[in-house]
Amino acid sequence: MKGVLRAAGRFGRDDSGVGTVFSLYMLIVVLGILGIMLDSTQGWWNKTRLAAAADIGAHAGAVAIANNVPEAQLKSDVAAIVEENMPRTIFGQVIDSSVDVALVHYDIKTNQFDGTNDPNTVIVRLQRTRARGNDIRTFLLKFANVSSLEATIFSAAVFDTNGKCTSSDGIYAQSTVTLTSQTDIGAGFCVHSNDKVWLPQQNTFQPGAYVSMPKLALCEDKCQDSANPGIVAVESYMHIPDIAAWIQDTYDAFAYAGVIGQTEIVEEFFDGVVVGDQTELIDKKIIASSVQLGSVVTMNQEQFNSVEKLPSGLIYVVTCTSGGSGAKTWLNFSATTAQMSHAALMTNCNINFGDGARAVGSVIVTTRESSNATVKAGSSVTVADPSKACNEDERTILMSKSKVSVPAEFTISNLTMVVDDDVDIASATSSGIISKGLSIYSSQRVKFSAQHTFRTCGTPDAFLTPTAKVLRLVMPPQMSNVASAI
Repeated sequence: MKGVLRAAGRFGRDDSGVGTVFSLYMLIVVLGILGIMLDSTQGWWNKTRLAAAADIGAHAGAVAIANNVPEAQLKSDVAAIVEENMPRTIFGQVIDSSVDVALVHYDIKTNQFDGTNDPNTVIVRLQRTRARGNDIRTFLLKFANVSSLEATIFSAAVFDTNGKCTSSDGIYAQSTVTLTSQTDIGAGFCVHSNDKVWLPQQNTFQPGAYVSMPKLALCEDKCQDSANPGIVAVESYMHIPDIAAWIQDTYDAFAYAGVIGQTEIVEEFFDGVVVGDQTELIDKKIIASSVQLGSVVTMNQEQFNSVEKLPSGLIYVVTCTSGGSGAKTWLNFSATTAQMSHAALMTNCNINFGDGARAVGSVIVTTRESSNATVKAGSSVTVADPSKACNEDERTILMSKSKVSVPAEFTISNLTMVVDDDVDIASATSSGIISKGLSIYSSQRVKFSAQHTFRTCGTPDAFLTPTAKVLRLVMPPQMSNVASAI
């Protein structure tokens, strides 16, 4: 009995083997930690890969919206580019174009998705889930009965205005925009270049005015409040529509009205317009008898320059010989020639606006291509609405495939210029010129040679005016808003 008790005492005092038990315990703990780290890293890597692929897919979809790609093709293209980045053979089916790609409208002011009408946004959802059969397999966590992880990622890309430059009033150029000192830029007016905006010091920017360009470093120290009080500069690249194509499409819509299936443009332009007195056209044998609203009236350069007043409600197509810049290649507007109101002129001629010229509420398009300016104006000529009433019915739209060189007075009110070349705004004959409701869209550079004051009419989307838009990724305030759109 005493031997048994002595043996029991020795056993109780013997700690051999305790280290082995403790080591086994620690090994289990370390393996558990390693399992969590390894599988968590695996999950994080897959989510990061999904997020990058979703952004790429959404961006591609927004580019497709910009290029007017049909919806079915857009969705197919998005799925294809996603699978290029996440091959199905490795990641399974992360996207199903029929349910994981949606076209919706994103309100740039409220940052909310508000339906599917007028879509400007592509939402992409990518999944690695058990339901898809492509969940993320674990390595060590499966011993803790966690056999896989799941991940669902959303991305949205919008193609629209940048939320700041929401008015059609402003200067938008592919190349350099040059301003001079003492320029006053009003609220809502935007100055944008896809190259750079060059401006000296001592310009004033009212609250709500913006300058934007792809690289603000090119602004040097001029995009600071100390140099130009009130300036707000935004780093942005804008998609400006193909200006040459825009001009040609506008020309075709009017010159061939009723022939090429774009009568809705003509109908909208002449909505509410009454045809003017056609007596002069008949007397000069330009037309045989009165014609109806929206009719095309063809004439040569000599006939055009002989007409004192162009009746409203009609489309005038005037053809000049191609090449050169002689007298017979110019159409002349003046106080006694071609007074124009609520009419359309389509031509391949040069255009000169002399003293007293008027072209109110009209569309003037010249497709003439030249290395010289094809649109010129006298030193004190004002077209469009000189009263600056911001009446959209009084807005005049001037389009040219070649350079435009006009004085500052020409741009005083309600004027849109769409130019597939340089735009030069010369000095005014008097100081303090104020432009109200001016829009310039140029595929080249825009230069103002003297101080100027810009004020907006606040028109969000003017008729026949291109819209400069940006392509950017956005995130809605609540993820449920995105999910409901899918």
